[in-house]
Amino acid sequence: MKQQPNRKFQIRATSITLALALTTILHPCTRIRAQGASDQPQTMEESTKLLTSGQWRFHGVTRTFLVDGTFKSENGNVGTWKIIDDQLEIDMGADKWRFFLPLDPKGTRGEKEGHSKDKKDELVKVPS
Repeated sequence: MKQQPNRKFQIRATSITLALALTTILHPCTRIRAQGASDQPQTMEESTKLLTSGQWRFHGVTRTFLVDGTFKSENGNVGTWKIIDDQLEIDMGADKWRFFLPLDPKGTRGEKEGHSKDKKDELVKVPS
């Protein structure tokens, strides 16, 4: 006689599996790295060197990030930036964005604070 699995056990196992899957997906340490990126986390120094090594486009505007933590834009906008833990924070007065490291010259997705994700919220290095 074939025994039916315990229903409570099935529900509990499914709940645990879903919880583990969500934890894996949402935890910052498991964010997908760019193809060819190192398995080692990008250090603050490496991120700073990359960010200040040329121009980047963000929301269709070319911006130059300076080592003093400021940036200037081709359209005249200015702002500040800083790297905290695993994020680059860009501040333009009332608007703030964050990008998770590692920075990828081909494109790093970000998000505006307090808003839903926008496909324009991507930081891409301008080829030199």
